[in-house]
Amino acid sequence: MVALASRHPTRAQIAAAGQREFGVLWERLSAGQLFPASISYLSTLASQMTATRVGIAPQSPCGAAVDSAAARVLAAAGCVTVLRATYADTSGTAVTTVGIAVMRSPDGATAVVRALNSGGHGGLLPVSFPGTVAGLFSVRARETAGVQTTAGPYVFLYAAGYADGRSTSLHSAPNTLGFPGETVTTDLGTGVATGVADTFRVPPNPCADRNVRC
Repeated sequence: MVALASRHPTRAQIAAAGQREFGVLWERLSAGQLFPASISYLSTLASQMTATRVGIAPQSPCGAAVDSAAARVLAAAGCVTVLRATYADTSGTAVTTVGIAVMRSPDGATAVVRALNSGGHGGLLPVSFPGTVAGLFSVRARETAGVQTTAGPYVFLYAAGYADGRSTSLHSAPNTLGFPGETVTTDLGTGVATGVADTFRVPPNPCADRNVRC
């Protein structure tokens, strides 16, 4: 019994513990840690840009945070919840809502990306905040949308548009994902989604996590 009690965990056990902890990271971090107050990103012209957080939305059921067709994709792949926040670019001209779709497994996250990138399923729904620069950001004002990346069981999506609420012919179909759009909104959406995803990179050493005992 002494030998069993003092035995160190195997590498496989440590990795599994790290993955389990990573899967509940979204519950352990504060809203401000999930969605930083500001995020730096590079524009298509390689200019350093900064996006500022406008507001953080309440935790949402998966089906209420995306287009109906995308909701079916997330449900089939085991979606748990969606977390969203809205950001504005430095000029206050463009805004984006970034979403973290929490899935039950990395395989589910991969399935969502594959399905949504195939087109025709729509994507993330914008979140407006009345009285702010994002007060007019609605589904109609969504210029660009996409699935930016995944990390473990997490899928990172974005929807971006202009702060004045304008809509263009580029978004003639509300269930289109990945439609072409303005460079400004695409840069903002992809840049912020990537910045949010950086918090969710799998740690190289699970034992360094205070919640994992090795």
